[in-house]
Parts: sequence; C-alpha cells; structure tokens
Amino acid sequence: MVDYYFEYGEEALIYTVEKERFNGLFTLEGKFYSKDENDGFNYTNVIYMPKVRVVSNIDLRLGERANPTVSVFNIIGMPENTQNAKNSLILEITRLNSDIDAEI
Repeated sequence: MVDYYFEYGEEALIYTVEKERFNGLFTLEGKFYSKDENDGFNYTNVIYMPKVRVVSNIDLRLGERANPTVSVFNIIGMPENTQNAKNSLILEITRLNSDIDAEI
C-alpha cells in the first residue's frame, strides 16, 4: 500500500461516487510505475484484475487543468477461471521493458 499526500493551495472540484452505485462486478485495468532496485531504471507496469467488487466510495478530481491526484478506494478481487492458468486468476501485473511515458 502506498499513501501519497500533498498540499493543494487552490480550489478544486471533487466528485464522490458512493459505493451503492457500484453494486456489480467490474474489471480493473491501470498502469503504475516502478524503479528496479538493481539497475535503477524506471518501468511501466500494467495491472489487470478481471473481477472486482468496489467496497468503498471513490473520490475523483476532474478537469482539463486539474492536477493529478491519488485517490483511495477499496476493492475485493474475485477469482476468475482461465484456460491458460492452472488456478483461478485474481491479479496479473505485466512489467514492460521501459517507461512508456518517459520523455525522450
């Protein structure tokens, strides 16, 4: 778990989506970045969870000029049977060979 906080000095528009709006099952896909402790390079990682249930509210800050923020929400990953896996799949993380968003 990673928590990141910063002080934002201006006014912002925040939308809160209550967990009652997310009664069903969803697929979670996203990307995050990591630095390899051996070679020091940054890598892009793609996370995939085929079946999740949202169990908390989600706070979103939207807008063309909105600063990126970290939002906290809780989910429960549920197993999904796949043809390629012996066991049920809950979470798959793919580490790409580079940081795809790095400035060249």
